[in-house]
Amino acid sequence: MTVAEVFKQATALSAEERRELVILLVKTLGETTPQPEVTKHEGRELVAFVKSLDLSDWEALDADDASAWLTRVRAMQDSERPLRWDLPL
Repeated sequence: MTVAEVFKQATALSAEERRELVILLVKTLGETTPQPEVTKHEGRELVAFVKSLDLSDWEALDADDASAWLTRVRAMQDSERPLRWDLPL
């Protein structure tokens, strides 16, 4: 139920009933809602999961450093299509 629906129902009450409702609502302002108990720590579960992964294929992968690869690709693209600032777009 939304607040708008509750408000619509509250406006249908008599003045005395609305006053009683307001008093009850004001009394609940100091109360805190109970927080659910945390039974497990999700961060620990995530760390355990990551540690359980088999990363040997990634470690054995013969790949360049990402920044070296990007530099090489950009240089190759620049050599294939040099910039011509004198041409209109």
